[in-house]
Amino acid sequence: MQIRVVLFFSIAVLPCISTIASAGLITFTFEAVNTVEPYWAFPVPLGQRLTGTYTFDTCANPTATAIQSNAWQYDGAVTSISMTLEEFGSGHGDNGSITVGAPGLVSIIGGSIVRPKQTFLMDYYFVSATVGGLSIPTTRGEDLQLQDFDLFLMDADQTALDSVQLSEVPPDLTPFLDNPDRTPIADSAQIRLSFLSPSVSRAFNFQLTSLTVIPEPTTATLVPIGIVPAVVRRSR
Repeated sequence: MQIRVVLFFSIAVLPCISTIASAGLITFTFEAVNTVEPYWAFPVPLGQRLTGTYTFDTCANPTATAIQSNAWQYDGAVTSISMTLEEFGSGHGDNGSITVGAPGLVSIIGGSIVRPKQTFLMDYYFVSATVGGLSIPTTRGEDLQLQDFDLFLMDADQTALDSVQLSEVPPDLTPFLDNPDRTPIADSAQIRLSFLSPSVSRAFNFQLTSLTVIPEPTTATLVPIGIVPAVVRRSR
């Protein structure tokens, strides 16, 4: 008896879930620290901070691709991304995707995440974008040029996410960090930066320590701005 596994790709229009005034634009801010021992190809000290933001649109581009029954990929959802690596500079990009599995199947080969190969069933949240602008000098005279940004959250317990829709609230990092030593697959909350030099390509991981939303000004906070001048005029 042969068992054939078939992945069905489909297109669906999910409803716009934004309740804010800016037509679905939401910005998350992140912080992470370097976990790679410095060496000639990556002279970044352990613990060096990586900070940044990414903005995504839940309404202007609501078309999503179902890569599995409970996993959706939102191509083009990320409209901008910027980051700063302390003492080394900044990088930026203007297009990327978000993939959400609740739960979805993930294959991990040689430490890298490969989709849509089916190996482990996990809750996951991935942000991927092409970026540039950050250059890191090496001791061999070849600068590393930033090429790609990947933020990945993976929860083997499958308790972190309850929906595949893009949310205005960032995932809570706690369930992605509570089993870092689990085998054969561990929880993970990391950012991977991929670099290219004239002779080699390399990727380095940063431990994600914070993922929060940047709130927009509410109507309540904007009202006093218009009231104060009126009060001043009446007092004269």
